[in-house]
Amino acid sequence: MEIEDDEIAPYDQEAEKVQEIAAREKAAADQAAAEQAAAEQAAVEQAVAEQAAAEKAAAEQEAVEQEAVELRAELKKTVEEIKAAKERKETIRQRLQAVKAKIRGLNLARSYLSAAIAGLTARQVGAQNENAAQTGGQVTGTPPGQDSTRTYGEGKRRRVVPEDVKAGAAAALLSKAQPVTEYSVLGMKIPKRKYGEIRALLVDMGMPKGAMTRLEWVGDALWIVGRRKATEFLQRDALRLDITLMGAGTTATRTELSMRFRGAGADPARPVYAQEALRALSTPEAVRRAMLQ
Repeated sequence: MEIEDDEIAPYDQEAEKVQEIAAREKAAADQAAAEQAAAEQAAVEQAVAEQAAAEKAAAEQEAVEQEAVELRAELKKTVEEIKAAKERKETIRQRLQAVKAKIRGLNLARSYLSAAIAGLTARQVGAQNENAAQTGGQVTGTPPGQDSTRTYGEGKRRRVVPEDVKAGAAAALLSKAQPVTEYSVLGMKIPKRKYGEIRALLVDMGMPKGAMTRLEWVGDALWIVGRRKATEFLQRDALRLDITLMGAGTTATRTELSMRFRGAGADPARPVYAQEALRALSTPEAVRRAMLQ
């Protein structure tokens, strides 16, 4: 028995519908797979980008930390250089103060020595002239009419200046030719500080330069030996000096020796040096007596 086309047609239509549905499902599946692949690719790219960003941030942080380390090292080096420069400056300043003090002492000694030599030379020339007038030319001890047998400079070595001539010339020189400088000593009980700091403070406050002859710590007291104008300045500006050296609201104990160191020893006209002025302050007992005056 043969099957008619009309009977087969519904089945063909149904098969076509099934094929269409299968095709649509396949297309949807392909699209879903493509979308999933695209999403996975985007996720991979995002992960790669995030990793690159993290690596870049880590590199930048490491660079910043390295720069900070270098800056700290440079800062430390700069601080050390500044500290070393300050120490060198302080050392140079102290050496300069010491050299200036030595120069002042040497200049004073040289001036007195030069003046003493000049005075002695004048007296020696006068004595030679007087001796020549009395002996009739036999000044050197060479007999008249004979050549001298002395070598050059031998007569000068044999010439002896009497001690009384030296003393007389020095006394006349110091009492007349040189002005007498009046010295005094001022004692102050203040906390100990460096001599250079105290000198710098006093000069900044208006202390006449060269007025201070010597600073000396004896016990807990600072003794300033100087010309009268120096101690007069200290007495006049005592309150300001106390505030500068010790701080506001404090008072330094001050005393000035009653005796004026105008002269020392047998000759009252002989100027005194700082060491001689401080000789009376060489013991704590002497300091105590001086502070009680």
